Amino acid sequence: MKDRNIRIQNIFYMLAFVYDKLNYAGFQKLGTEDFEDGYDLLGKLFLHACKLQLIRGFPHDYRGYTEKTAYPHGQIQMTDSITQGALIDHQVIVQDDSFSANIPQNQLVKMVLSRIAHSKSFPHDQRLLAKKMWRNFWPVKNINSNDYSSVKRYLHRMGQDGSLLVLLSEILIEGKIFATNNENYKMVNFEDQL
Repeated sequence: MKDRNIRIQNIFYMLAFVYDKLNYAGFQKLGTEDFEDGYDLLGKLFLHACKLQLIRGFPHDYRGYTEKTAYPHGQIQMTDSITQGALIDHQVIVQDDSFSANIPQNQLVKMVLSRIAHSKSFPHDQRLLAKKMWRNFWPVKNINSNDYSSVKRYLHRMGQDGSLLVLLSEILIEGKIFATNNENYKMVNFEDQL
């Protein structure tokens, strides 16, 4: 019982960082609920915030890309077109940007949804809901655990680290709830970090 209380206390310490984000319209109408443990609480908070995000729509941003095409658009990269031999095929290399949902914030949320869906420590209904929500993220590229640090650096550099979903994702990932073992996800207690 003492270990369970320590775990729940640590979760509430971590949730203190996102308290001000929970005090907006989407969470004010929630009633009281019973939680079996902190994982259940974090899972419900994350999935509810994710549901609100899906209702509002994905955040989008302009993402740059380079491609070889026969239909010029954007900025033509003539030097690259000549050196790579694209002109022989009657094509050019162009650099352009597109308004896309495939941004680091959405990639991070999709990674956490995938981990919740495959973790046995979250309740069955939360795992099913996470799988259902994960399917809605089809325009977003999958990332693995190795890409997390670069995504986090990008979000902090761009000032997008203050959104509720990003903060809850960091709590779930950096709070050592998830640990990888040969690409199989398992839960780790918060005490391991103390």
